[in-house]
Amino acid sequence: MEFAGRLGRGFHEEAKERLNPAIMSPILNIVVSRSCTADDIRILRRFRCCAEDGSSHEWEIEPQRHITGLAQSDFDNNVDRLILTTEMSEEVFAFAEYGHVEEADSYAIAWIARSFKCKGKRLGGALLDIVLDLIGINAYNTGRNPVIFTQIDPRNSQSRRLFAEAGFSDGGKDPSDPGFNIWLRKIEPHAQQMVRYDFATSDLLHYSRSAD
Repeated sequence: MEFAGRLGRGFHEEAKERLNPAIMSPILNIVVSRSCTADDIRILRRFRCCAEDGSSHEWEIEPQRHITGLAQSDFDNNVDRLILTTEMSEEVFAFAEYGHVEEADSYAIAWIARSFKCKGKRLGGALLDIVLDLIGINAYNTGRNPVIFTQIDPRNSQSRRLFAEAGFSDGGKDPSDPGFNIWLRKIEPHAQQMVRYDFATSDLLHYSRSAD
């Protein structure tokens, strides 16, 4: 992800404050979203989003390499990161990294991945919706241009489907990184939370974007 290094000062504290109510539940079977910090490096080391038998594609291995390789210094740049986990466990079920790119006057989603063992449970879609919601709130509060972009390897059908279902459109090859296509969406800024930030594990298989 060539643009990942261009993510500027984000809205980490705003996200942290908004997500705090979601992590207060002591119930083990509730999957919660929360800000990812340097304190999570140890549990990120165990995150696996691709098969361990060597059968995964490069576009599946690349995010795992990035996530498990995060160091203390990577958390000093105010890039925003979210994880899905449970309040009483030390396991990451999904991860996202995103922020605002000043020179592009837009937001970027640099990485999003779900645990390989949670494949098919719509965790990627759930976390992406939370990221979009937080970006919409930030755009409302700051007046920033509410355009969001990401890079997708055109061979990666799962990511293409994930972002297409979230309202993104394929904008063609990235001139600065021709191995990827740029996908774009303009969202409507809003002041209030519009999606769920926590989920009962029993509901994950039935998750949809129309859920309350």
